[in-house]
Amino acid sequence: MFWMPNKLLVAGEKAGLGTLPKGTLADVLAVGPSALSARLMELGIIEGSRIEILHEAPITGDPIAVRVRGSVVALRRAEANQILVIPVTGKQSPSETPEE
Repeated sequence: MFWMPNKLLVAGEKAGLGTLPKGTLADVLAVGPSALSARLMELGIIEGSRIEILHEAPITGDPIAVRVRGSVVALRRAEANQILVIPVTGKQSPSETPEE
């Protein structure tokens, strides 16, 4: 599991996607277990993708909504924490990144 609770994250530092605050842009470095990675790949969440945290559910913060490859996807925090990312600075949103 990539989850790192109670840790202040900075651009360039690896983290689980579910630990990042709303509005954060990040690049996907790796996706967790194979059963989950197959589902996430179908949703467009693959290594090298740029992803942005858009929303969190009120009170619990679970699930979260992310934008990846021009689509908005809802993920449970447990799923999001299986996605290893590196936060990036800049204003280029996932919908503006060129498709591979």
